[in-house]
Amino acid sequence: PNVTAQLLLYGTPEHMTLPPQDAVHASDVIYSKSVVPSLFTTAAQLCPEGPFILSYVPRAWSDAENKEILELVHSEAAKQGYTSKVVGTHAVAAPDGSESDLVNTVYEFVR
Repeated sequence: PNVTAQLLLYGTPEHMTLPPQDAVHASDVIYSKSVVPSLFTTAAQLCPEGPFILSYVPRAWSDAENKEILELVHSEAAKQGYTSKVVGTHAVAAPDGSESDLVNTVYEFVR
């Protein structure tokens, strides 16, 4: 299979010039609620039939905000016709390499 990676500013017109993709993978791209709607709109437009794989680590300043972000992720996914399942999790080390409470969750969104 042919795999390419490139920078994409989701929510901008530039993604509309790309041909449809077989799958879209996004990792460590959500730091606030404001980006979630455009992220899912862009993924749905880029990959109308394939899966959208999202690797998400909660990085907001509070647990409450992290919960709001995750709720918004699932709400926006549903608006785009996606259902989701968790396909993996793993612990994330702190920047200094020590243990942290952060967990990376990998979601697969399909239509």
